[in-house]
Amino acid sequence: MIYQKNPRMPCVLKILSSLNHIKREQEVRWKVIAKKIRWGKSNKESTFLKKSTFFPNSVKSNFQNSSSKYLPFKSYGFSTIKFLSTFQTPGHLSFPLRYYSQKASGRGGTPNKWIVAFILSGSAGVAVYKAFYHDQQEGYLGSDTPVTVNQKTLRFPSLPQDIPDEVPYLIVGGGTAAFAAFRAIKSSDPTAKVLVITNESHYPYMRPPLTKELIFNKSNEEGDGNFSFIQWNGKKRSVFFEPEEFYLNCEELSTSEYGGVAVARGWKVKQIEHTNKRAVIEGGKIIKYDKCLIATGSYPKHLSVFAKQDPDLLKKVLYYRYLDDFLQLENIMDDKTKTVAIIGGSFSGTELAGSLSKRGVKVVQIFKEENLLAKILPEYLAQLVTEKIKQGGVNIINNAEVVKAELVNNKVNMTTSDNQVITADHVIVAAGVVPNTKLAEGAGIEVDKTLGGYVANAEFEVRRDLYAAGDCVSYYDTKFGRRRIEHHDHAVLSGRIAGENMTGKGKTLKTQPMFWCDIVSELGFEAVGIVDSSLSTVAVGIQETNAETGELQTSEIVKKSNGSEPVDFNQGVVFYLKNKIVVGMVLWNLYNRVSIARRVLKSDVPFDDLSEVAKHFKFH
Repeated sequence: MIYQKNPRMPCVLKILSSLNHIKREQEVRWKVIAKKIRWGKSNKESTFLKKSTFFPNSVKSNFQNSSSKYLPFKSYGFSTIKFLSTFQTPGHLSFPLRYYSQKASGRGGTPNKWIVAFILSGSAGVAVYKAFYHDQQEGYLGSDTPVTVNQKTLRFPSLPQDIPDEVPYLIVGGGTAAFAAFRAIKSSDPTAKVLVITNESHYPYMRPPLTKELIFNKSNEEGDGNFSFIQWNGKKRSVFFEPEEFYLNCEELSTSEYGGVAVARGWKVKQIEHTNKRAVIEGGKIIKYDKCLIATGSYPKHLSVFAKQDPDLLKKVLYYRYLDDFLQLENIMDDKTKTVAIIGGSFSGTELAGSLSKRGVKVVQIFKEENLLAKILPEYLAQLVTEKIKQGGVNIINNAEVVKAELVNNKVNMTTSDNQVITADHVIVAAGVVPNTKLAEGAGIEVDKTLGGYVANAEFEVRRDLYAAGDCVSYYDTKFGRRRIEHHDHAVLSGRIAGENMTGKGKTLKTQPMFWCDIVSELGFEAVGIVDSSLSTVAVGIQETNAETGELQTSEIVKKSNGSEPVDFNQGVVFYLKNKIVVGMVLWNLYNRVSIARRVLKSDVPFDDLSEVAKHFKFH
């Protein structure tokens, strides 16, 4: 056991180590507290993994002495990213957010009887009780991964002097683009030292499951404490890109022989001085860098109707975007909530409505468009989506905005622009996002006045040795011109290219980002390129019908307009055209065909018969 190999192990860990030998086939769940695991150092990163003799020096740092290989992120639209392999920590060293969970491995001999007697005498109970209740007051739930308490973000490390004064690579932001960037940096420069600074208390994680799988997934209901969900391929995984053990402590980064990645969590970068290559964080600490990436993403668009409201009412309003918002949503769902109002008719709002309705909650969705996803899909498909959501039990209030809100009998009463009154226990706002470009203020960094985002070239460079990626960048697409994209796959692709260019590669993004939407269990789509309902479209699909003989038959449907005439096809391809050239595609109930769509986009020629092009997708 690794616990027995460390002479500095506190008593409580030795007790827990012995428990592994008592019941080998039973699952042992302990609410173990971060302070006891951290050798009693308050608000410090856990260090026992690095100090333990279980791990040789060659694997104490990220990507050390490892061969290159590829990571296909199939379930979430990731393009293949080259990276160096990492070690996986044994199950008994995994410390999830809510509790410590493990299954006894069965390794080792029979425990000493006196140790068992000592455990049963109550010492273990005293240690765990004391640690659990003390740390619970501070906002810990059994892990170094903190949660917010009273909306206050916890910081790790707690003191600015524990953050390095100088790093070769600095990444501002801790989302998907940041993850893809430091993967690319480590792939090109295996001994690179990368510091990530994020204002969230969590390590980098993926956002798409927050509106879908984590809400209705059985894995989450069972609660393995690591925010796991079941992917489309039936496999289980965590929303966190890497386990906590993957990262170095901030204090160790400067002296690490083999480099690595450290994440300063709960800290905000207040200013970027790109001419001097310096970043200023909260408290005035200055961090010097050689190369810097801004990956600050975007934040939820706030509604003026809730801007100056009573604090008691605002406790009922949740702007949904982050992992902490999911935690708050789970608390809402556990609070005997009967009705939830969702404001917004785009991707997040629509997926949230479909997911929450599966939890047995009455959902009211309010949006100002005629149909859901109206800015993306042609009208006839947007109508179909709206009808499917209605059939799932969601009450649709379209062509309306909330103009008044008040708290009555601990419920939110909202008046819409068409004079309807909606009463809900809680309100979730998912009405779009705004690119986070606050670092441009006073820094001489240009912001796109039309699209929003930091203005970057085709290599995602904003200024010399300063890059941007993800939602917050307006970059030059060598095929379609200037663009800003707010999708997961774009964050992966742009983060990867920016990371490679930070190591001197000089690459441009030639792959068109894709995105997807899971509306209900039997309806979803993937899309690639420019997908805008204002463009002309041609749809080629099939409709399955039962003939009089009872046999299933299919018939092809071709629709060459965006009109509202209802069309119900089971599968198909919607081509978006600009000057008779295909610039985007929606693959309706078609999956794993994005590569074909990208090849069509590369052709850059007008097609006489798109029905023939659709045959390449093999859904007939």
